[in-house]
Amino acid sequence: MSGINYSKWDNIELSDDEEGMHPNIDKSLMIRIRREQREKRKAEEAAEKEKLLAEGTPEALKKLDELEKKKKWCADDLCTVTSERTIINRGDEEKKKQEQAEAKMLATMTEDEQAEVKLQKVLENKDELKDFAKITDVEDVESWLRMNSHMLSEDSANWMLLHMLSLEMDGKSWEMEQATRNYLMMRNILDLAATSKGNPGQVIAPFFMQIKQKDKLEELAVESKGFAQKIKARAVEKKKEMAEEEAEEAAAAAAAAEAGEAEPEA
Repeated sequence: MSGINYSKWDNIELSDDEEGMHPNIDKSLMIRIRREQREKRKAEEAAEKEKLLAEGTPEALKKLDELEKKKKWCADDLCTVTSERTIINRGDEEKKKQEQAEAKMLATMTEDEQAEVKLQKVLENKDELKDFAKITDVEDVESWLRMNSHMLSEDSANWMLLHMLSLEMDGKSWEMEQATRNYLMMRNILDLAATSKGNPGQVIAPFFMQIKQKDKLEELAVESKGFAQKIKARAVEKKKEMAEEEAEEAAAAAAAAEAGEAEPEA
């Protein structure tokens, strides 16, 4: 099993703009306020990072590392755009041409537009990924990945993280733990492919030759249990944050509505 640094995911968020809406507040107003708050937070984080990088002292670099660990990640952040690197199946010329066309299209878009395209592509496969998350037998996990090697991507892995958090927040801990094990197998395959600079699909067979050994399965079980605890802890924190954010958004929306009513008519 490869050593993976999961600290980045301690602060993952369910950030769908239409989730958690207050029933008595206009939806479009709530969405606008939520997006403005998110953009303000990102701008403040970027300014702080730039300041610390400019200082360049050991203390500043330590603060920068702490800032990065505490950074909150939403779905748009997790869907990374990698138009400059297209992974293809050898000999599949049609797929190669399609992906080259997509890469050219992405190159003409803004970062926000690129993130939206990547997110939509993953969402198109979410039902298949949900099925993958439920698989209980390692042999069946291998079969699924062989049949769906085109879905071995960073974006699929990142969607799995959000799905695992969602399951735990819905009280489906057993399903979350099952999804966590399958996620870790996907994650390790992606990391092995990145290390070898190869196609993730070509890593499936050698990975499962190793992971099906008794000692490796035991390591996977331990790693899965540890990461599941991280998801559970994050779910508890997220519920508290959502309650606080809902109260703040309701107050902001009420203030905005009140201010609008107070404006004199032209």
